[in-house]
Amino acid sequence: LQDPPEIIPQMIAKWQKGAKIVYAGTRAQTGKSVYLPVDENHPDRPLDVYGADKVAAEKHVLLYNDVYGLRGTSVRLNTTYGERHQMKHNLYGVLNWLIRLCLDNRQIIVFGNGHQLREYNYWADVVDAMLLCAQSGKSNGEMYMLGTKKPVKFIEMVKKVIAACNCGSYRTEPYPKERRGIEVGDFNVSYKKIKKDLGWEPVTPFEFGLKKTVEFYQKNRTEYF
Repeated sequence: LQDPPEIIPQMIAKWQKGAKIVYAGTRAQTGKSVYLPVDENHPDRPLDVYGADKVAAEKHVLLYNDVYGLRGTSVRLNTTYGERHQMKHNLYGVLNWLIRLCLDNRQIIVFGNGHQLREYNYWADVVDAMLLCAQSGKSNGEMYMLGTKKPVKFIEMVKKVIAACNCGSYRTEPYPKERRGIEVGDFNVSYKKIKKDLGWEPVTPFEFGLKKTVEFYQKNRTEYF
């Protein structure tokens, strides 16, 4: 904001009316991990502009909480998947996009050997976490990591998607130069903090969430594809 600092509290008092910001962060803010599982104390070294922008936005949310009284919380998401996600392009929804490729009976390209560990949160679990943050004063000014109970190798996730769709295929290729530079390797997180503060933990098994997602798009593909 360009307003003088003394104006900001007046603006918040006038317009916020008890509002609270629950910011949707991302694991991309962390970059390449220096230890696993990643937790809220892990340093941030994002490897792309998207991750750097998300770090900056998160810091603004927490600053407004700490300095100006506009309550805010950041929740850093792993890959989120599930029904009703857009399926027109592959941005911001890699697992859903792989479902689209398989349902179109196309081939998935896996860069490298696909052995890097990842986590995939079903949308309902993510919504529960964000609602808990919105409702609890314990989360004011805090950042939380969302994870799962067990990370999955990327290539195993791909195989599960193909099996759930009962079509599609995959092949492996070497990393393109532009992809190699932003690959973070294994990545999984600890969700102990949000469990301790708010009682949240993931409850949707991956296979169950994947099955529901595939069935939804099989039924509604004309509206989404």
